[in-house]
Amino acid sequence: MRVRIRYEKGDEQRFLGHLEVMRALVMALARAGWPVAMTKGYTPRPKVEMAAPLPVGTAGLNEVADVYLSEDRSIEDLGRSLAEAMPPGFKLKEVWRISPDETALERRITASTYSVLVYGAEHASLKRAVECFLDKTEARYAREVRGRTLETHKWPDGPEKSREIDLRPFVSRIEVVPRNEPALSAGNRTQPLATFREISPPVLKMVLRHFQGRTVRPAWILDFLVKYCGLEGVDPRESVVDREWLDWGDGGSHDSRDPRK
Repeated sequence: MRVRIRYEKGDEQRFLGHLEVMRALVMALARAGWPVAMTKGYTPRPKVEMAAPLPVGTAGLNEVADVYLSEDRSIEDLGRSLAEAMPPGFKLKEVWRISPDETALERRITASTYSVLVYGAEHASLKRAVECFLDKTEARYAREVRGRTLETHKWPDGPEKSREIDLRPFVSRIEVVPRNEPALSAGNRTQPLATFREISPPVLKMVLRHFQGRTVRPAWILDFLVKYCGLEGVDPRESVVDREWLDWGDGGSHDSRDPRK
């Protein structure tokens, strides 16, 4: 039996890494009494598959994972028991059965939808920077960590390794939400993390494509706007990023459970 779950990784758990989230989810399944199937080999592990790991510091409003069970159980019982066993900061939203032969979720992800609270930016200047980005046919970006440039893959085409990533093919949509519109963030936050910042920063909404499981991070897009599109007064490290939804399906179709519809 193969079951798909949709859950929220909330604001208070945004700094958990992928392995920590996986561990928390597996422990919740154990507390809930789910008969999770195990992999074969010398070191058996629970058969749990998570799609598109979240970067550290990013909350997820509608994350998905597939769980393989060794025996059939009622979906209602599974959902009830897991909802009670989820750790603080996590919330179970939905559980449903899927075909055991369905393609792995990671390979079916076509896009991710993000909202970014951009502290320090004015709405007009952020909008100009976005227009600058959209006018470009290429957006070459070199990721830097601790002052040095890392060798990264140039996706979706080009040589296997390159010092640059072309961000432009990954950006399906990007726009600025005006200040007077409600900012979407995990936990429906009404106050910013840093109280000395403006109460209502502009929100950058973006849809980023996935190519065979590969994608880019919203922080890279924001850093590009700062370095190459004249966005001033913004430190990308202070932005608050939430992933609102994952799109999957053949031809980029949205799942019928998409709450945005």
